[in-house]
Amino acid sequence: MAEYTTYGDISPRTNFAAWGELLKRTTPGIVTERFAQTKPMPKGKGRTLIFRRYLALSAATTPLAEGVTPPGTKPTYVDVECTVEQYGDWIGITDVIEDTHEDPVLREFQSLQSRQMRETRETLNINVLKGGTNVFYTNGSDRASVNTVMDRGDFRKIVRDLRGADAEFYTDVLSGSAAYSTEPVGPSFVGLGHTDLEADLKNVTGFTEVKNYPNPAKAMPYEVGAAENTRFLLTTMFDAWADAGAAGATMIGTTNPAAAVDVYPLIILAPDAWATVPLRGVNSGNIAVVNPKPTKDDPLGQRGTLGWKFWHTAVILNDDLMGRLETAATLNPT
Repeated sequence: MAEYTTYGDISPRTNFAAWGELLKRTTPGIVTERFAQTKPMPKGKGRTLIFRRYLALSAATTPLAEGVTPPGTKPTYVDVECTVEQYGDWIGITDVIEDTHEDPVLREFQSLQSRQMRETRETLNINVLKGGTNVFYTNGSDRASVNTVMDRGDFRKIVRDLRGADAEFYTDVLSGSAAYSTEPVGPSFVGLGHTDLEADLKNVTGFTEVKNYPNPAKAMPYEVGAAENTRFLLTTMFDAWADAGAAGATMIGTTNPAAAVDVYPLIILAPDAWATVPLRGVNSGNIAVVNPKPTKDDPLGQRGTLGWKFWHTAVILNDDLMGRLETAATLNPT
């Protein structure tokens, strides 16, 4: 395996420019991180990050005495500590790459690696979200019993549960750009799931498709519609648990749905349910280029590498602020 320094054969300035271009291609396709509490990767501060969740203040029900300052309240909080890890990969190159991010070969490979980075991060995030403990089932009391699709009552139970935990609605989310900025959204919870669930979502009583929004142009990327104070975004990254449910011949199943259906997670989130280090900024990662050059292992200088790596962590901060609905999906929607 090739060994190289942080930047390989390109300068730090060129590396930052190339990394910035790669972020512009990658971050708009990362759905999950827009709805997380985020903290940038600090440079030179070690690998441990602490995410903080403040607890609600108690109601101040004692009348004020004239001329007497009340004792005041000290905010309380819960700290969640986690370790940031590095992830990365590389591909071999045989053409000479000049010291610039505008080289055609580099741009072509950046497109491939952009998708790889996006899918890597989404997989890591989704694996954490699927591990939440606040679980609901479309039928039965465990995953092995599930063999029916979602309905309005399922969403109402989850929303009631979130509101009972004093969950707030999202009113702004991390923007789809590579910058650390937010954009406003209509007050709502957010539901994330697989595209296989779209047909069943549209059959839920009270579901409004994006095309029927008062202003469809304000829909978020990957958004398909809304129901019960929840806006739903679907991607192909939320894999089902194959053959994990009960028998359901009319549902999707990997092996034989007549014996066991696939069970899909549909995650409904409120703000501060989870946190992550977002893929934004020059400290979040970098690319490394090793131009083909003569070495003892490559005497004719025929081989080089183009690699990427980034920092990542994800953690659930409060299971009460998220709910996972486990559901089957209709095999042949009508």
